[in-house]
Amino acid sequence: SLTPDQRAKISDLRAKSDAEVATAKHALDAASAKLQKLLETGGSEAQVASAIDAVTAQENAIRKARLLAWVRARSFLDASQRSKVEKAAATKKSH
Repeated sequence: SLTPDQRAKISDLRAKSDAEVATAKHALDAASAKLQKLLETGGSEAQVASAIDAVTAQENAIRKARLLAWVRARSFLDASQRSKVEKAAATKKSH
């Protein structure tokens, strides 16, 4: 069971992480739309490559924000709590 302090820290962390992910998703949507337009209108190879880089950067930003949130959340837990969370995550992945 989490302590009130842990709950507060994790709640704050989640809010910040969700905001980061939302910002990156918005940027990803814009970058994806630009790439799609270039593909439809015959953009140059350099333009398409740049647009692909922009899409990939936003996908990476989303992945990074989620993974760092997981790492930071784990740092708020004691060893027993981390073990329970890791077991639950492993069970979820196997299903």
